Amino acid sequence: MDIRRLTGEERKEAGRISLIAFHGRAEDIEKKKEEWARDTVEDWGAFADDGTLAARVVNNRFTVWLCGRAVECGGIGGVSTLPEYRESGAVRQIFARLLPAARENGEIISGLYPFSHGFYRKFGYDTVGFRTEYAFSPRALKGHAHKGWVKQWKEGEPVDGFLGVYDVFARDWELAMVRTPEMMRERHFGGSFYKDRKFRYLLGDGNGATGYVLFEDVKDLKGAQLKVEEAAWTGPAGFEAVLGFLARFTADYGEIVLPLPTGVDLRGMVEDPYALTIRPQGSYMIRIVNMEKALSLIRAAEGVTIRVYGDEQIPENNGVWRVEGGRTVPADGEADLETSARAMGRILSGAASLYEAQLRGDARVLSKRDTLEAVFVRKGIYVGDFF
Repeated sequence: MDIRRLTGEERKEAGRISLIAFHGRAEDIEKKKEEWARDTVEDWGAFADDGTLAARVVNNRFTVWLCGRAVECGGIGGVSTLPEYRESGAVRQIFARLLPAARENGEIISGLYPFSHGFYRKFGYDTVGFRTEYAFSPRALKGHAHKGWVKQWKEGEPVDGFLGVYDVFARDWELAMVRTPEMMRERHFGGSFYKDRKFRYLLGDGNGATGYVLFEDVKDLKGAQLKVEEAAWTGPAGFEAVLGFLARFTADYGEIVLPLPTGVDLRGMVEDPYALTIRPQGSYMIRIVNMEKALSLIRAAEGVTIRVYGDEQIPENNGVWRVEGGRTVPADGEADLETSARAMGRILSGAASLYEAQLRGDARVLSKRDTLEAVFVRKGIYVGDFF
């Protein structure tokens, strides 16, 4: 197959493939084709010998927080193949070209939302828990109170106050996306208050905005549900403001659904932990695209040597690396830590502690255990943007 980046006209057929694969509908297909042709996202295609576009993969580009640094990240989406070309290896061939190109273009890591975890593990991705969803009655928040101000956002107003809170919030969580005002508005402030029952509230005190809650009013057979799309805060006072604000809705909703970053355990913050239904969300995967630059994010008390193996798509990521003082250089000799490339993504992001990583069998501590265990710990993760 011929693998290449798609041009404007080729995007029309790529859009059609995804429409078929994702059970889409289009009332005006010609209008949709023109929209697809104008898109500027990085789009890769696999062409059969007769010139038919058989499969496509989209690679979005954005920036995320990792180890305290803002790093370039890819976001894989639109992975789809025409039924007649499935099991032909088309997607595998696209990834074989796309991932090395992503490395050349400056990406440090890549993420995706999988339809099958096993399928994407073949391309070096591994699972991370990206947030935890809590469901409970508003009465479970008894004792929490917000005594500051509350301002409801109305359509057409600026989102600067919300973005200011998010900018502070995001720095505390691994993999949280760095947002622009356009991203904040387009991704999180769509929908109508009157038609879609979307509510956005900014919370604060005498020192300014400290938190926000974005939620949807959902009506079902069991009663009304307050479904939080996102809550963010700037510190302990802001988190209490979020819980205290939600506690006000005992007369309005039978259930609140609240997603929180991994690392925030609501069970320790309510009177009755049994009142909470907990749903860990692990349907996100990452892989390291540039191992040398990713390992340079490590801040160890002393230098460590790491052997990485098993990256089939980007062989440059395999080898022995000496990490010291924010620098990573190829090395020789014995390693302190031996790990697969897939496991390294989980370890570096804090999705797994070093102890947990060893339980799976593709990570081994050979020396400097204390140093490595001090660096590679479980960390809070939050992914609140979909692509």
